[in-house]
Amino acid sequence: MRMVYSLLALSCICTNIYAAGFDCGKAATTAEELVCKNTRLSELDSMLNRAYRMSTLYASKQATLATQAEQKDWLTTVRDKCKDEECLAKAYYSRLDTLVSVKTSMSEGKYVVNEAEFSQQVADFRISLARIGISAHLSACPAMVEFRDKTNTGRDRSYGAFCLLNGDRLVMICDDTMVGKLTLKLYGFVVSGNELLDFTKANCPPGG
Repeated sequence: MRMVYSLLALSCICTNIYAAGFDCGKAATTAEELVCKNTRLSELDSMLNRAYRMSTLYASKQATLATQAEQKDWLTTVRDKCKDEECLAKAYYSRLDTLVSVKTSMSEGKYVVNEAEFSQQVADFRISLARIGISAHLSACPAMVEFRDKTNTGRDRSYGAFCLLNGDRLVMICDDTMVGKLTLKLYGFVVSGNELLDFTKANCPPGG
């Protein structure tokens, strides 16, 4: 395993539950009322909320402002125009595809916004760290990406994440799900989704 060290810290802790990403007590549109009444739509709204946070968390000011404007436009011109569950589901899936996408000149991947998948991978990171004798505690992970090589069968994939080590040191960590190749980087990196994706591809490629 390759390992380097850093002093970069971040106190952002991101959590997710399957509930609408807004206050249902203040639902103001038919679309919002439908979301609050439907479990699947509530899950999609929660996933969208997480995708939005991840896509803007480490983005430049210009990129963040652009995403904010796109999101506001989507809410008013797409989501809130829906009057039934089928329309809303299609709108959410389409918007999710856009927000979770991470692309660089080297790689294509996506932010992980499914709660079960996210939690399982954090647990796997902790198990892998313990297996190689690292006792430091991996706490909150503000952002996670999945990289899957398009040339493989799709059974194997790699995950990379920004996580807090011992609660105060931001690190990059990645692991290949099939081979179990763990890499931890603690300094010398740019905090961005693109950097995380390229790090994951370079250090934990699917299939080892």
